Amino acid sequence: DKVVVRTIPNSSTRALALRTGEIMLMTGPNLNEVEQLEKLPNVVVDKSAGLLASWLSLNTQKKYFNNPLVRLAINHAINVDDYIKVIYEGFAQKMVNPFPPTIWGYNYNIKPYEYDLKKAKELLKQAGYPNGFKTTIFTTSTRNPK
Repeated sequence: DKVVVRTIPNSSTRALALRTGEIMLMTGPNLNEVEQLEKLPNVVVDKSAGLLASWLSLNTQKKYFNNPLVRLAINHAINVDDYIKVIYEGFAQKMVNPFPPTIWGYNYNIKPYEYDLKKAKELLKQAGYPNGFKTTIFTTSTRNPK
């Protein structure tokens, strides 16, 4: 007996190899492949929390973001639940610490910001931006949604 470890960079190729029996184990399927893989009779899909984390970073030295009220408004303006449903297809959880809940020391006592557009608009008004402002968001293109 032996174990052969292969690197198959493309998730779709890995999923096909699993379907055809060419491989017996794969990690990191694309989110849209999970449902198909679950239907295979000899495949068990283990959905467990991982170590990956995604977050929005703001340069607090730049205009707008150097104002704590603006940063607080942004926290209330993002519907994290919808983001998780749409972008991660439900395969994520809210993170309110600088690291994911699977890491020892995660503080579950910290409560996430509530999605509240009315509050966000009021905070922007208090910050001196009653009509909001325009900015650019930079992101990366990786296997994990951003």
